[in-house]
Amino acid sequence: MLDCASLSPSCLDVTVLDVGLSDHHMLTWSVNAHQTQRQPLQTVITRPWRSLDVEQLRSEILTSPLCQADSWPSDVDEMAIMYDSVLKSILDRLIPQRTIVRRPRPSDPWFDSDCRQAKRVTRRLERAYSAASHRATSGTGSTSSADAAQATWYDQRRQYRQLLNAKRSAFWCSAIEADRVSPRKLSQTVDHLLGRRKLSASSTITVDDFNQFFRDKVNLVREKTAGAPEPLFSSARHEAPLSEFSNSQLC
Repeated sequence: MLDCASLSPSCLDVTVLDVGLSDHHMLTWSVNAHQTQRQPLQTVITRPWRSLDVEQLRSEILTSPLCQADSWPSDVDEMAIMYDSVLKSILDRLIPQRTIVRRPRPSDPWFDSDCRQAKRVTRRLERAYSAASHRATSGTGSTSSADAAQATWYDQRRQYRQLLNAKRSAFWCSAIEADRVSPRKLSQTVDHLLGRRKLSASSTITVDDFNQFFRDKVNLVREKTAGAPEPLFSSARHEAPLSEFSNSQLC
């Protein structure tokens, strides 16, 4: 990354900062962190279960052949087929199937059942506040009810975020603590934590290409730094304690 920043000034807006306590300088630049690889789209057939009227469903089932013993077939397999077909026809009338296109998102490893339940509660309170706010705007509800619903939603959202932070911290602390005896596993855990992934080997890159890449890289570094001034170092007495140095000597 440092080579890319120092050898490609036209592509990156690199700023050199003198931190003052070392002969090294800090480089800062902005990078495009846009995600290039995305999950493929999926076509899913679903039903709007939240719109289902339970009382209407119960009424439909009571008047269907499922609750009329005289219409039941004698064969068990035929009875199971009738059960499925009748229920499907009722659901098709109440909540017809619909096709949606969605992009699945991978879940975090620390996102457990507690987080899912807290998320459901937060979303439910958000919808309740939205409905209360709409009723207050249209004049069918009071402003105080909307304010109370908003306060309840904000409090739950704050608790949900605190739960996420606690779960995330506990998961990674436990993972690092478990892998501390194995440097290799610990390195892999840290790479996963930082979002780094190991790239798969490419069969199109030959040994000569690999060698030529580093030759060109070294030659380019030498070419770009050919006219740079030599670094300046200040000498220090042998075994001198750090307390005897001043800021000017450290710089």
